[in-house]
Amino acid sequence: MNRTKRAGKRTVKPRAKRTVKRPARRRNSSELLAAARMSEQFHGRPAKHIRAVEETERYRRDLAWLGKAVDLQIDVEMADGHVRPFTFPSGVSLACNPKGTQLYFVGGDQSLNEKKLGLGEKDLYLIGPVHFIAYQARKGLDNFELATYEHEFGEEGGELPFLLYDAVAKKVRLAGGSYKIRWPGILN
Repeated sequence: MNRTKRAGKRTVKPRAKRTVKRPARRRNSSELLAAARMSEQFHGRPAKHIRAVEETERYRRDLAWLGKAVDLQIDVEMADGHVRPFTFPSGVSLACNPKGTQLYFVGGDQSLNEKKLGLGEKDLYLIGPVHFIAYQARKGLDNFELATYEHEFGEEGGELPFLLYDAVAKKVRLAGGSYKIRWPGILN
């Protein structure tokens, strides 16, 4: 249905929402040649085709914004073999799906220091169990004043979620865990 609104003397029609498409990352010839060499090694014969693959990645569009992610702590085995707490980078928002069963990290710089973490040459990593999350939000229980809320995963005997890292997309994700997002916050 096309509705118009009156703004003074002129009629204003609502604009359609824009969709933003990121330009495809151009693959240089050295990347394609490296892929052809890998194909030759795998099959034991010269590669018949070289394909630059482009796929569309789907994301949820119906997320509920919860607040600003402040801190995320996990136990990470560093490249030197020691286990140290790791603090999540700032500038990332925390959101959840409409059912309140999955947390998402949205926007900001989600890249991790791959060398410091001792990550190899994979594209997807299981970083480790997440023990704690802190976020800032304005909630009715604090008269809508900006406050920092902290949640310890598994505090009531629940399962811990695990942090995954996509080294190609430079994004972090949570997998598993028995938490739920309900009033007054994250519960498990």
